[in-house]
Amino acid sequence: MNKEEILKYLPEGYEKACWETGAMSRKTGLQNEKDLLTLCLFYGYDHSLKETECYAKTAGIYEISDVGFMKRFSRCSNWFGWMTERMKPSQLLAYEKPEQLEKYRVLAVDASTVVSGGKMGLRWHLHYAVNLFTLNTAMFQLTGEETGETLKNYEFQENDLVLGDRIYASKSGIEYCMNCHADFVLRIRNKAFQLYTETGDKISFTELLKGMDSEYGDFKVYFKGEDKQVHSIRICAVKKSEEAFLHTNCTKRK
Repeated sequence: MNKEEILKYLPEGYEKACWETGAMSRKTGLQNEKDLLTLCLFYGYDHSLKETECYAKTAGIYEISDVGFMKRFSRCSNWFGWMTERMKPSQLLAYEKPEQLEKYRVLAVDASTVVSGGKMGLRWHLHYAVNLFTLNTAMFQLTGEETGETLKNYEFQENDLVLGDRIYASKSGIEYCMNCHADFVLRIRNKAFQLYTETGDKISFTELLKGMDSEYGDFKVYFKGEDKQVHSIRICAVKKSEEAFLHTNCTKRK
């Protein structure tokens, strides 16, 4: 996809927003909004600052140093956010936030390994949270590879609804969300941590799910946190269909 094809997908008024959001703020130097966007896209496609400097010169865009571009790029965050909020990736994704979630900032969290360029090939962990209804970056953190995936890598607040995979469903992570007054929906793996009944008896997932007399199960259970306090959580379960069960087991055997 070339630059002109990309520009067709940008929301109306993106050039004006470039100035209003501070991506461009002066009448000297690089003045063309499309050229700035071109350099940002080139840089974002796994090129270094020095390579971006060379590309800008050889493509006849503008003679800008790597440091000069870095300063420009650092001011583009709000501009990118403005464009993202107004773009519809496809009709399938153009859904509205349900009324019952209106007060929430719904955040999906995950992490990925990033390998830097060059001979060293250093590895990092990118911890990332995206707002599902604006598709904007809500927060991110780049850490060393030794830092694992945990909800403690994020700064949550009241009325955040956090969505995460099984690795995030730990006692410490759940406690952290509670202390931030954030809500959460997490997949939880079997034997993630010890669960208890309201009377303080230990209970396993197997015992819990045996009590399901329908397709869906909804259970209130308890766990002892790292702070030694007892916390309650809600476990929601859905029975797999026979087809889904067979598919899962066949996939595992492969």
